Amino acid sequence: MKKFMFVLFLLLVSIGIEENRALAESITAEVNDGNENDIDQEEIDRRLGIVFDYLNEHANHDFNDEPSVVYDIPVGEGIIVNAEISNQEVSRARTIGSSRDSIKANTNYNYSLRLTNIVGSGDITIYTVNYTTGSPIAPGKDVYRITVNNVSILGIPPSGFIVGNTNTYIKNNNNIIVSTGGYILYKRVLLADKIINFNDVSLGSLVGGTLVVNYSYRVN
Repeated sequence: MKKFMFVLFLLLVSIGIEENRALAESITAEVNDGNENDIDQEEIDRRLGIVFDYLNEHANHDFNDEPSVVYDIPVGEGIIVNAEISNQEVSRARTIGSSRDSIKANTNYNYSLRLTNIVGSGDITIYTVNYTTGSPIAPGKDVYRITVNNVSILGIPPSGFIVGNTNTYIKNNNNIIVSTGGYILYKRVLLADKIINFNDVSLGSLVGGTLVVNYSYRVN
């Protein structure tokens, strides 16, 4: 009887181990299915390049009095990146934009680009440039000098990332085109060691009070 009970005990232990092993394998498979670490940095850079090319071609136009413009950009089979752009006048806390009055003289603005799903796990990255326009460089042209006050990059949720190399520099002597840049390095589990690099985001003032933004990216 004791021998029978011992054998039964071993059988139950064996079944329990197999069930736990199966459960562990199932959990691991589920995690791996959603584990965005399978996406390498080269793929992230490729997606970012597609997004920036699209924005350079389509995003410099009238806001039509909307608070922002939103684009759903395909970057791969079944993969859509959402890009939302706004140009907000800080003092009035409202967004403006048109082919004639995107910006005006002596005014402070926040230009913001919000990217969702670059890595593919619902990640949200917000790139913001706070800048101030000066007086027109010539009468009747509505072309303004631009001074960048601050460049910030934020990930949502607001933890688990490092921001680096935020910068700005003048691209011509009249200070009407200014380049900005920086990167965000994610450290959260699903996004660990993934970098979204804003290599060169240039803000330019054109005739007619028009703000034009151009996105460049590094090709390895």
